[in-house]
Amino acid sequence: MSKARQLADLGNVYDDGALSNRNLIINGAMQVAQRGTSFSGLTSGYTLDRWATYQTTAFLNQQQDADAPDGFTQSLKTTVSTASTPSAGDLSRVVYNVEAQDVSRLGYGTADAQTTTLSFWVKSTVTGDYTILVYVGDPNRSIVKGYSINAANTWEYKTITIVGDTAGSGINNDNGNGISFEWNLLAGSTYNTAGAQDTWVTGGGTRASGQTANCGASGATWQITGVQLEVGDTATPFEHRSYGDELARCQRYFQSVYDSAMSAIAAGRGASGGDAVVIAVPIPVALRASPTVASSGAYYVYDHDSRTSGTPSSVTVSNYPTNGSVIALYLSFSGIVCDDDRVNLISSLGATTLTLDAEL
Repeated sequence: MSKARQLADLGNVYDDGALSNRNLIINGAMQVAQRGTSFSGLTSGYTLDRWATYQTTAFLNQQQDADAPDGFTQSLKTTVSTASTPSAGDLSRVVYNVEAQDVSRLGYGTADAQTTTLSFWVKSTVTGDYTILVYVGDPNRSIVKGYSINAANTWEYKTITIVGDTAGSGINNDNGNGISFEWNLLAGSTYNTAGAQDTWVTGGGTRASGQTANCGASGATWQITGVQLEVGDTATPFEHRSYGDELARCQRYFQSVYDSAMSAIAAGRGASGGDAVVIAVPIPVALRASPTVASSGAYYVYDHDSRTSGTPSSVTVSNYPTNGSVIALYLSFSGIVCDDDRVNLISSLGATTLTLDAEL
């Protein structure tokens, strides 16, 4: 892209009032990885922050990789674990979900539905035609968009224009799932049947019509980074944000509160006859919704005159006010004694984790 074209594109963006905050994708440069940097045997769940993998069989492993095009430092990489031919019902894809209230302004379901442009860098050992399913859950509408990988082991820049959907009921202005983008990597005949691309339909449509099977050779790879979704029919240069800014955006959906050596977690009080603790945990960013809590490892529980320790049998949300900066957690133990005293909860050395998951 020439400098003159880049300046013209940025000028158009400025005229539209969106020079900054124009990228609707969070962690499009694959920098943030609170859950870890390598994932194997995963059939359903999030990997790098805001990015999920869904597959009927665990054909693909995922990782954060330092191989990236110029201007980027990380990519999301999938690797075929075992070569195979997909059965009819097999489907593997990398998914990004956009929160509804971030895209409700696109005016879907009206005559003024706005066009958006999706751009990204992609690299694969397997050339051919690939597909992306764009699914809008509130009106149950979808469109399939295609792109080609032309050269093996080469970073290629892709831009895809998505005409706004004028049918259906539109996107709700809430904190639910607004638009899902599914980069298909393999699809059996159930999903990969002949059908039209580039047409909005009710339901899942053909989902992966024309998809190349990226699973024919063990070790086959596919990588993506620099993902940007913006309003308009033109792809502008990628909007780089600081790591701290990107992390804070990710923490609306997932927070790793604690994951390493001994440290004070929170203050609270004993409950339920001494075998439970309610603690108040400050959080750096308000969560999208009341989260699912996951905890592993043991904690020390200090009251005014004693210290006991144990691994909680369950950790649940006691209270989380909308957009709150503190979340109350209820930890059930066995064998601790703290009555109704005020307590401090401290993790055991190097083995305790506590995460809050409010993903879409």
